[in-house]
Amino acid sequence: MSVEGPQAGRSVFPLRPLGAGEVLDAAVTTMRTYARVTLGPSAIVLGGSALLVGLLGTFVFTGLFLSGNSVLQVIAGVVGAVGLLAGQLFGWVVDLFAMAALSSVFLGVVSRAVLGRPAPLRTVWRDTKGSVGWLVLFALMQAAAITGLYFVVILPALFIGDLPDVGPYLVVLWMLLVGAVAAFLYAQVWLAPAAIVVERVNVVQGIARSWRMTATGRFRAMGVLLLVGLVCAVLWPVFGYGFGALALLLGQVLSIGFSSMVAQVLYFAVVLLSSLLVAIVVVPYLYLAMGTAYFELRCRAEGFDLLLSEAHTAGRLRDVPVDAFFLGPGTVFAGPADARPPLPPPGRRTVASMPVPPMGPVVTGGPR
Repeated sequence: MSVEGPQAGRSVFPLRPLGAGEVLDAAVTTMRTYARVTLGPSAIVLGGSALLVGLLGTFVFTGLFLSGNSVLQVIAGVVGAVGLLAGQLFGWVVDLFAMAALSSVFLGVVSRAVLGRPAPLRTVWRDTKGSVGWLVLFALMQAAAITGLYFVVILPALFIGDLPDVGPYLVVLWMLLVGAVAAFLYAQVWLAPAAIVVERVNVVQGIARSWRMTATGRFRAMGVLLLVGLVCAVLWPVFGYGFGALALLLGQVLSIGFSSMVAQVLYFAVVLLSSLLVAIVVVPYLYLAMGTAYFELRCRAEGFDLLLSEAHTAGRLRDVPVDAFFLGPGTVFAGPADARPPLPPPGRRTVASMPVPPMGPVVTGGPR
């Protein structure tokens, strides 16, 4: 099996409704199969953005402080707070666009993994780069929602907390209630990036698409999201603490032969590198799991696996273009509208419950 793709015409993961554990396993399998186009861009983009932010932030102001010039040191002290705020804002903007570009590539890889296709980076980027702007807008909407959620929690808590005796308990109850509602709502729209990239829709259509797809099992979607988040939350500290301990030990050793400032800079450099190495693995895994969950829901709610299985049985799976996904549900094959199969009812598990249309011309793509 190549690092760029699986055997021709064979899906990386089963074309059927999957369990929550199988979704996570399929994400790992996809990452291993397409390691070059997942881990490679992740290392380049995340490493480049971290290096850029680090050079413009830590090392610039550290150089001013270590310059030995009193004037430069005063300047560094005066603009330090402003520079820190500007550096954080610049880093957030860089991360915003970097994550949008990476997520579009990773979700494009999943759409090719379903068909068992190679995923050269140039081809995947050509197919998905038009979605980056919508992904940036979705991320900004998320940030605005989180900010609004903060005020929804804090403002009522300021008044509730003043109530005698029961105030603190009501504040905790209010926070739990708002948190549960927010988690439930987010679970309904978290597949919007996958819909934006795969189906080539705008951000509003992507959110609506995610909401409709999760309607057949809202709590199940929330469970898959929770499980994916739990895995990422476990991976991050497990590897992060190990690298952090190594950085601390290295900092202590370096402090013997170098000045404390140099040792501190090297310590933070090792910590930054360790966080970067963890992110290189966790970020692709997160979006590959999102893409897998998206296609799993299309199989569960729309019988998408039956159409692909029919193509595979007829030996035509390799002829189905990746652009077939971009036309929305139930449009893998061209043909009269009345010849397309109806959407299956919730809980569909057998081929008999969803008739498959006769093989026709393959869809060659659609408008973006």
